[in-house]
Amino acid sequence: MALEQLYYTSCEQGLTGFAGYQFNAVSPGASAETQREVLSQIAYKPPRSQMFPAEADELARCPVNLCFRPGTLTLLANVEYVGQDFSKRFGNYFAHAFAADSVDDLTEALGPLLPIELWRAPVWAASQADGTELPRFSGQLPRGLVSPASVRDFLAGHLLGDRLDSALSALLSAAAAAVEGRARPVLLVESDSDRAAQWIAAVSYLLPPRAGAALAFATYRADPSASRLHLIGTVPETLAELPLDVIDSFVVFDLTAGSIAEVAVHPLAELAVRVGVSKARALWQTAGTLAAPGSSSLDAWFGPVAAAAALGRVELTVAEADRAVTWATDAALDPAALAELAMVLHDQPARRDHHLPALVELARRGGDQALCDEIRFEQIDSELARVRAADTEDTRDSKDTKNSKNSAAIRIESPTIRRRTAGRLRELLDVSTPVEALRLLHWARRAGLEPELDQVFLFGFGQRALVSAAAGGKQAAAPGILHAALRDWPAIRRGFVAELATLAGKQPEEADQLLDGPIGEFLAGADFDSDLREYPALQESVLIARARRQPAFRPEVLLRILARRGQELPDAKLLKRLWQGWLWSREDLLAIAAKVPVRRIDDDEVLIWFVTPVERASENTDIEWYVQISSDLLASPAGKRLKKSLAAMEEVHRFIAVCESVQNLAGLSKVVAGISSNNRMIALIARRFLLHYLMRSEWEPKQVCLVLERIPPNIVNDFLARLKTAGGNWSAADLKRIAGVYLRFASMYENRARAEMLAPLTDIVRGLKKAEWDELRRLVELSDPLLADEFHSFETRYRKLRFGGSFRRGG
Repeated sequence: MALEQLYYTSCEQGLTGFAGYQFNAVSPGASAETQREVLSQIAYKPPRSQMFPAEADELARCPVNLCFRPGTLTLLANVEYVGQDFSKRFGNYFAHAFAADSVDDLTEALGPLLPIELWRAPVWAASQADGTELPRFSGQLPRGLVSPASVRDFLAGHLLGDRLDSALSALLSAAAAAVEGRARPVLLVESDSDRAAQWIAAVSYLLPPRAGAALAFATYRADPSASRLHLIGTVPETLAELPLDVIDSFVVFDLTAGSIAEVAVHPLAELAVRVGVSKARALWQTAGTLAAPGSSSLDAWFGPVAAAAALGRVELTVAEADRAVTWATDAALDPAALAELAMVLHDQPARRDHHLPALVELARRGGDQALCDEIRFEQIDSELARVRAADTEDTRDSKDTKNSKNSAAIRIESPTIRRRTAGRLRELLDVSTPVEALRLLHWARRAGLEPELDQVFLFGFGQRALVSAAAGGKQAAAPGILHAALRDWPAIRRGFVAELATLAGKQPEEADQLLDGPIGEFLAGADFDSDLREYPALQESVLIARARRQPAFRPEVLLRILARRGQELPDAKLLKRLWQGWLWSREDLLAIAAKVPVRRIDDDEVLIWFVTPVERASENTDIEWYVQISSDLLASPAGKRLKKSLAAMEEVHRFIAVCESVQNLAGLSKVVAGISSNNRMIALIARRFLLHYLMRSEWEPKQVCLVLERIPPNIVNDFLARLKTAGGNWSAADLKRIAGVYLRFASMYENRARAEMLAPLTDIVRGLKKAEWDELRRLVELSDPLLADEFHSFETRYRKLRFGGSFRRGG
């Protein structure tokens, strides 16, 4: 479709009929509205320093404004400074404009060119027409002095140097945001309009085609705020004269000062700049064959352009590869394109492991099974490396399956891949630490690869690797994954148990130490009984480990081991393994002594295990078992050999014989002497015997008094406490004992000693009835008539308390 042409300048002949600024000539049909729109874009004012050029070359150096504004009325105009008008006044300019009813009409005239490529094109007029009518322009608009090659050369020599790519990426991002209406327009400051045109061309080439065609620009404006364009060029002199509020209304790139605006740089802008203006058109064409996004935004085009760049063997960043893979996964492409994309993206240096699942799917959809298998195996190999390094969520806990859905292990269908994976597993297991190997095996089982792994190899692995993995230290494995391997791999478990059995047979203490950990508890489970059955030494180690974890079971485990061995008595080595140097408790001793023939101990070291807790006996409740066990120890063969070590026990038994031989008070003195013995058990037995003797015998009061004189006060108090417990049902013998206590009380002249006995004595007599008082009085008077009056006073005082002031009542 033909374009309308319009000339505007200060002239003597034009459409107004008067001299001055006016349209010199226009095409037929150029409406008043068209003329007004053109006027709004072509206003021109040269920099102040170039207002009065003296020579032609000075005039030629004045900025030129090539401006483009798309819309329902699309304008493309070239404005040049011509210096003087017909009246010799400076400030005149000449504008040549093309007007089209739509962008498409101008695009048809441009053909393959972009608007900026008409920079200094030969089509632009710079002098007045002879008449007032111009022909409509039809045909192809010619290229000017801007091309991808000119832009490339310009950028290559720019003073920004190594900052150039970041500056161009920022400029491209800012211009795209302005085109999309998301940000302020961009003000581009360069030393002249030729350089500004090269920058605008760079942006136009690198933008998506539709965005580039929609980029409204001007290569030079003295009043940038007067236009509504996206990208406006100017020169430093003009910038210096602009008000701050005008400057703040733009995103400013002062490229003469190296000042780059801080903007959010879009990753597609960085990719396009890296591809370069020379290859940009081919990049956009390839991207256009892959997709045609409904939007011209950088976001919409990032995916297909990243994919196109990969097809062009452009090296992508990881972020670009992410976007390309994500976009391709959802793209409706033919199988051949999908297969090619899978291949080139797979070959990208920026390709990461997390891309592999999507690339497998692309290759599958593309029908390239060989590529699909190759990527799948690479995915598996990569996952195996992560599993080995404990860098996957599902290897941190053998019971954790909720995070395993993205694992390659659950998606191995191909027999070829299964065989290759099994081979790779064997290679890795041979060079892995035990802990790493356990992780790999856990993964292999989830992949269902048990049939592909040799059972002999697994048995050997259990022997050589798992024992060290269970032993602790640097090669220690977490209990969860170790247990899983033993539970899930029978061949490994058999090898592991066989190796432990060898250790338990040759170095039982080391086996015990190993089994002290979680693995011992694990092996003690019923699931492993069949594996342990043929290894008695290992069974013992498992039992011992259980006892060491639960000390209360030690006696029971000892007796079970003795039963398994067919032995009556333990050896010292077994005792040390079970108790680890700790002494037996009272409960341990009693439980064991009740079940083994202590009298048959013929091992000196074992004897000491029994002797030590017996010698620690120190309570009244210990007497019975002490007597029994010490008697058996003294009678044993080992006890007879170690008679000196059992001297304290022998002394106790001699004392018991003394107690049993007591017939009178003379014999009782020997017993009383034992109370002060350094042998704690003798002191306990003496106390018990004396109390029993006093409470058992039919003593007369004087005899009771004599005995009480011979025994320590603490035993006297114990005796009184026993008497008190019989209160309310006093026998004749009890009353004789109470009378004996009174006699002892009356014979004491030390106030302190009397006070110590008086309190318990008064507690006893308060409970006496009248008849009992009468009998008690008779017994005291009969034993010592001289105490009759004193006892009467005692009775009066304490019986009065009992009967409320009159001891005649009651009875």
